[in-house]
Amino acid sequence: NIRIANDLNAIAWGEYNFGAARSLPSLLAVYVGTGIGAGLIIDGKLMLGADNVSGEIGHCKFPHYKSYPCGCGQNGCIEAFAGGKAIEYRILHDIQIGFVTREELELGEDEHPTARCIERTYKKHLPYAVEFWNETAIAIGMLIANAIAILNPHGLLLGGGVLEGCPELLSLVIEHIMDLSPRASTEKLQFIKPTLHDDAGTLGAA
Repeated sequence: NIRIANDLNAIAWGEYNFGAARSLPSLLAVYVGTGIGAGLIIDGKLMLGADNVSGEIGHCKFPHYKSYPCGCGQNGCIEAFAGGKAIEYRILHDIQIGFVTREELELGEDEHPTARCIERTYKKHLPYAVEFWNETAIAIGMLIANAIAILNPHGLLLGGGVLEGCPELLSLVIEHIMDLSPRASTEKLQFIKPTLHDDAGTLGAA
């Protein structure tokens, strides 16, 4: 038989069975890459949902971001503001309107703006980058803090190209998660780093 699995479900299941989360009863895995997705394991079982689409955490909505159209066809999804592709769009928009220059972002002549240019210039205290990362971290941190309030997982696995490639952003996100989560929901919470990387989804699917 052939089954089709959501990538984040496969990644979470891989890390849970073979990676960093092996000894935990429950796990929330949130990955920020091109978009934002999650995988959830409770009492040793991968939660798939009634329609097999659980974990679409990037499509949670907040009033602050209602003007941002998402690829899903709706407006206000966190993914449309803080996902990797959305970050690129935001930077390009700000360059086009003259809010920031390519020189300030230290972009090469043919270099496409990505999260890494914000990370690079954040470290050099460029005001634009500092504000950009603070706003992005609050959005992601608020999203995950709300999930923690509902799920109270034993482990929180944070990964994906944006978070793993931008440690300054990751640090800010964790600060906001701890600040915004209910205190009682984080007493036993363990922050986990991905250990299987590109193999996690393959192992989880297998």
